[in-house]
Amino acid sequence: CGVRNADLGMKEDPHSTSSIPHSKIKNPHSLYDALLDEYEPGATTAEWRAAADAAGASGGIAGLVAGAGIMLNAPFLEIAEADFDRTMAVNVRGTYLCARAVYPSMLRLGRGSIITLTSVTVELGMAGFLDYVSSKAGIIGLTRALAREVGKDGIRVNSVMPGAIRTEQEV
Repeated sequence: CGVRNADLGMKEDPHSTSSIPHSKIKNPHSLYDALLDEYEPGATTAEWRAAADAAGASGGIAGLVAGAGIMLNAPFLEIAEADFDRTMAVNVRGTYLCARAVYPSMLRLGRGSIITLTSVTVELGMAGFLDYVSSKAGIIGLTRALAREVGKDGIRVNSVMPGAIRTEQEV
């Protein structure tokens, strides 16, 4: 469930019971865009699960890469609470909701793999990116706890901690 890059084959279905208007989906192939608008999180767990069920209707969802990540570039005293909350909602809550949405499908299959993305900034610290570093540290905790909880169900949960990657956000 990365921002605009999770291709789950979602298509408009006239018989769908989803309460998410198709017109609100920025990319109709992204569960993330459909359920957690990156600026205004608020979809319910039931909406996430309905979308995951619809996406996995052709055989289930056995894999998830939860890679959402937004960040600000500001000293910590200049980060508005709403901006900090938005980063935590997208980066941590989005990862949690994606995992929660696909879990029933993985449980039915008796297997699955959830991969979360963190950041080397958690180990190094990074001035000016307190919200991002904090959220990625939270994902490490989420990953460890989730692995202990769902491992017994045949579902692996691992995290990847990439090094610095030059992106448009960092230029």
